[in-house]
Amino acid sequence: RPGQEASYAHCGAESLLLGKYAGERVARDGPAQQVLDLGCASGGLALQWLEYQPHCSLIGLDLSSGAIALGRESARAQGIPETRLRFIAHELKATSQIPDATGAQLILFNPPMIHPEPSVDWPHRDGGEYGIALPLTFLKFAARHLALGAQVVCLITNPVVNGRGLFWDELKKLPGWRVLDRR
Repeated sequence: RPGQEASYAHCGAESLLLGKYAGERVARDGPAQQVLDLGCASGGLALQWLEYQPHCSLIGLDLSSGAIALGRESARAQGIPETRLRFIAHELKATSQIPDATGAQLILFNPPMIHPEPSVDWPHRDGGEYGIALPLTFLKFAARHLALGAQVVCLITNPVVNGRGLFWDELKKLPGWRVLDRR
């Protein structure tokens, strides 16, 4: 509900699959020491990732302070020190800059992909116009925090309108991005 974003937490099966895929991909391509999980919710993807990459450090960022608190509790319960996994409550905007998160070698995210309902403002639940506005914002944020040659591994919805994939058309407008793999 609007105004209750801080109490929201979600971890879907797709986040766990994304963590597995990203872990296997990076194991094949080489390790990443500094990793960001954008829109991390309560840390399901981050915790899954750490199983595959035991020597990296990860920062999870999310709008929901409640989800961040759950992530911290989960990490503590599993004995993961804050030097390896930190959670920060922060609204991710295209122009945001988080000094501790700069120079990431890998950025992961599974953003909300729900098309907004008319007159319902749930920023923690919808992906904006056509479900792609938030993923594009995450990519703009990522561009400000990636190390040279780093990668982003994410799940994206790609609505087709008039025979065109809207997300891919919009991605082409962002400078510097190259798609290595689509599944």
